[in-house]
Amino acid sequence: MFRPHSKLPRPPEELRRSISNFVCHSQGTPYRLQPLAPGSTSWNEEESRRNFEATLRFVVPGDPLASWLLTMPLAAEAGGVAFHPGGKHWSSQDDPEWQTLAAWIRGAK
Repeated sequence: MFRPHSKLPRPPEELRRSISNFVCHSQGTPYRLQPLAPGSTSWNEEESRRNFEATLRFVVPGDPLASWLLTMPLAAEAGGVAFHPGGKHWSSQDDPEWQTLAAWIRGAK
């Protein structure tokens, strides 16, 4: 597993929103995000901090293709790993959401 690094900038708002697409990661998985409170459409500051810390374990700063955050849900033919129990979220590295996360991992602000 990857260790957290302090080299990453605070994630942009787009990243914080895109992480919300991974709500299946609120239980039963090593990448565990905070569940949304009933009726909520976003996390509070503390929950966001915990999600950020959980996410850092799957990121290699500066190297999107070494970061499980991007390679696990990416199609294998696009550079992702062969198997992800939750299926593939992106079919291409050209996906705008994938690009947003990759830019953040590379250190773009």
